[in-house]
Amino acid sequence: MSDRPNPGNFSNRPHEEVENIARNGGQSSHQSVFASMDSDKQKEIASKLRARRPEN
Repeated sequence: MSDRPNPGNFSNRPHEEVENIARNGGQSSHQSVFASMDSDKQKEIASKLRARRPEN
């Protein structure tokens, strides 16, 4: 790691680490629990959320 603070800033990370992060990008977003649920269960959850939403 460099001497610069804020490891959350990609320019402060080693080049190899940034490459690994980029290589794995997007994989976790396709493994969500909701996306892998049964479609009937998804509809049930969505309708409950819609019912809780305030009227505009």
